[in-house]
Amino acid sequence: MQFLKTSNHFRTAVIALIIANIIWGAAPPIFKWALQDIGPFTLAFLRFFLATILILPFAYKRLSIEKEDVAEVFLIGFLGVTLNIASESTTVREKWPTESRDEAMAIIP
Repeated sequence: MQFLKTSNHFRTAVIALIIANIIWGAAPPIFKWALQDIGPFTLAFLRFFLATILILPFAYKRLSIEKEDVAEVFLIGFLGVTLNIASESTTVREKWPTESRDEAMAIIP
């Protein structure tokens, strides 16, 4: 029970990690269900748009991006994350046989 005797910051960090793991573990079945009705690029857009709306109010004061760098930051974010996840979802949804797709959607984070 050393966990109960540690600092408050450590406990908060462990609880945050547990919550993140629960959310991360719940994602594949939700994506599998959502991809039945909407396209992978729409799903990727909605995920990141919602995340931006939720995180931006907390990060806005600490955000320090120069105006000339905004387009580059947007492009890096779009190419590095959104296209990656959308193409992964497209591959799972369009290219694989149904049995393999179901197995892959169960293990792909």
